[in-house]
Amino acid sequence: MEREIMKRKPPPIQARNTILARDIADKLAAHGSGDVPVFTCLELVAAARGFASYAAYTQAIKDGTEPADFKMAQFWFVDPYVVAPRIATLGLADLFDTVTLVYALTDVVDELIANYPGRLMVIARSPQAFFEHSLATIVSDSINDVLNRTPKAREDLANRSLDQTVTLGTLSVDKVGPLPDKVGGWLRASVHGSAGHYTTHGSHADREGEDAVEFTARIRLRRTGKQLYAGCQAEMLVINDLISDGVKPDPWSDPVALTALIGTGAPDPADQQTGLMLLRILEQSGRVPTLSEIDRIIDSFGRYSRQQLELVETYAAPLAVRLINLKKALMPPQGVRILEALVAAGCQFSKLSLAHALHNGWGCKEDSVRARSLVTELLSMEGRGEIDFREPASMAELYSLSATLSMQMGDRAKAFDLYNRAADVGHGPSALAMFRFLMPPPPGHKPDEYTGVVEPDLKLAETYYRQAERAGYNSTTHQFNQQEVK
Repeated sequence: MEREIMKRKPPPIQARNTILARDIADKLAAHGSGDVPVFTCLELVAAARGFASYAAYTQAIKDGTEPADFKMAQFWFVDPYVVAPRIATLGLADLFDTVTLVYALTDVVDELIANYPGRLMVIARSPQAFFEHSLATIVSDSINDVLNRTPKAREDLANRSLDQTVTLGTLSVDKVGPLPDKVGGWLRASVHGSAGHYTTHGSHADREGEDAVEFTARIRLRRTGKQLYAGCQAEMLVINDLISDGVKPDPWSDPVALTALIGTGAPDPADQQTGLMLLRILEQSGRVPTLSEIDRIIDSFGRYSRQQLELVETYAAPLAVRLINLKKALMPPQGVRILEALVAAGCQFSKLSLAHALHNGWGCKEDSVRARSLVTELLSMEGRGEIDFREPASMAELYSLSATLSMQMGDRAKAFDLYNRAADVGHGPSALAMFRFLMPPPPGHKPDEYTGVVEPDLKLAETYYRQAERAGYNSTTHQFNQQEVK
């Protein structure tokens, strides 16, 4: 009996002390009650890791360019641009889309990583979603670490009441930087919050008010693989309105208020800070600017370098869109005016919002020719890798608007391709258009603009219809949500 016990091996996860793709695929297949075999689940896991196939994923591991272990990761970024086409290729569109795959992977990974106390991994479709999801766990833990780096005397090591702790519910994401270009790079974000010392009274912990601090922190994770990030760290930028010593600004992730406090070093920084702060105030308050304030904002665009203007665009373009979407009084034309000024100054992302306004005649005279020119230019830049909207929703809007304009020009084949691309990244109206292209016409039905572009496919048409319903399509009213500039 003793010899038999000695021969027994511990469970595979514990024996290896790792979580591999095979472990995830095994449980993913088991959770699906055998609907999807393990080898297909391996392909799904590889796609979620950013690879076109499981073979390519395993080759990257052999080459040493990709880690095999998932256990050490804290953020697993599932890119819809990679995953959606792979799901379709595998013939699983009726079982999965990117959202449901993320949910399934999250259930599986949570179960596996429970074997490793203290470990947590968040699976998300965007960096913004990761930071928002992990505020109370990964992010707050890293902030607590940096708040309490002062060495304690030996007798105080067990006295946790000396620690400052993030106040639950106060953390909020301010800005998320772009994804790093290569392994080893940093993904950054800034968050606001408050912290303080706590005293224990019975079963309750109360914060000592005189010790409370307000802070802004920079959070960063290192890219460890194609889609994996780990090593979450925090750095204090501002505490009670005082900038921490040695802070170097990162305009891609830091709040504008910090940039203004430090100064940009460009000509006339006072004017730049005034423009940035005005945009910041308008965003936080939701107030409609006066005409003179709009003039000041537009006049300030010429005072920035190209890199600084990209930062300003992240505040000015949303303000313009908000004004256009008021759809009444004097404000929509002023929103278009801001977008026109941004585009004239060399901003690329504002072209999509301007094209939406021109196509619909919101705040300006309808001009489909110029709208088509703008989206064609953006599509060409995207194809050459010169611009990346990063957020799937923005890419979907670009594809969808271009498809609509192509339909107007009678290029139905191009429109079908663009609607398909938009639907693949989750755009509901484009999924409905795909349904209409693919639905077999009923007997006696007169051909319409969707007829005859592709061979009918009832099963695939139904899949796109379900996607449209999940995106908010109402089969009774035959409408989505109210249209707005994006």
